[in-house]
Amino acid sequence: MSDDVNEENVSSDQKKQAVTGHFAEVSEDRFTQVKSAKSKNPLSWARSNDSTTPASAASLKAVHETQYQSYEYAAVSISIEYRHKDDADGLFLAILFQGINYDWPGLEAFELLFIVDDGARIAVTDRSMHQHDYEVMSGEAVKKVEFVQLHMPLSDLMTLIDARKVEYRLSFSKLNIEGVLTENDLINLRGFYNNAFDDEYRLEELYTAVEAESAKSTSAAAKSGGCYIATAVYGNYDHPSVIVLRAFRDDRLAQTMSGRALIKMYYMASPLLASKLKRAPNVSAGARIILDKIIAYISKQNA
Repeated sequence: MSDDVNEENVSSDQKKQAVTGHFAEVSEDRFTQVKSAKSKNPLSWARSNDSTTPASAASLKAVHETQYQSYEYAAVSISIEYRHKDDADGLFLAILFQGINYDWPGLEAFELLFIVDDGARIAVTDRSMHQHDYEVMSGEAVKKVEFVQLHMPLSDLMTLIDARKVEYRLSFSKLNIEGVLTENDLINLRGFYNNAFDDEYRLEELYTAVEAESAKSTSAAAKSGGCYIATAVYGNYDHPSVIVLRAFRDDRLAQTMSGRALIKMYYMASPLLASKLKRAPNVSAGARIILDKIIAYISKQNA
């Protein structure tokens, strides 16, 4: 059966199940009845030595300012958060800075500006929270953490997610970081809106993106001898639990004939099972309980 036929046989409910929770973590506090949502894929940048580069798959272009080089490492990220209770709600952009020995110009005068494809401009400047902290690490190293929360009208988010092109500027007191949101950035923004507000919104586009990401992840795992099922369950090839299982495979199973036969059988069946787990959160949760017990046993044996 071809992939096209399989795609046609995927129901709307199955597509929603695949997309739900992929872009945002949505929860409700049963005591306060506050519903909250937080994006899983923040826009991020990092600076080290003499350059500023994207720090995640958000892949945003950033400029470099040579006068700010008295540091070892610095990173800034932007995530979306939403909170709702009764008739009151709020949408926020959470900006987090973390630096070690880095003279960052500070977030006191931080602004986030957008230009969408029709020339309309959006300024996110309504500050609702500002916190910062310093921690002396080993030697004379100093770690700085600074957090700013900006209120953003829902109408502005909808303008961004419906745009074809979005330019941005992160404006600090002495530093600007400018670029254009990539297609992947826009997918993540649209996915947040889908997960938090409307599970019908751009469902086909988001499902296609999720499946493409899953296929890419599976391909990468195959090339590197990855643990398909564990990666699907824990959501990350480099998750600590996945690393434990890979080490057990390489250090124990691969050293015996019966172990190597088991590994071969696993790789024959696991890609299909991993794909099904990603589409069935309840089954994946059950598989995680089983894997957690196996990992606990392996860790105990290695102690």
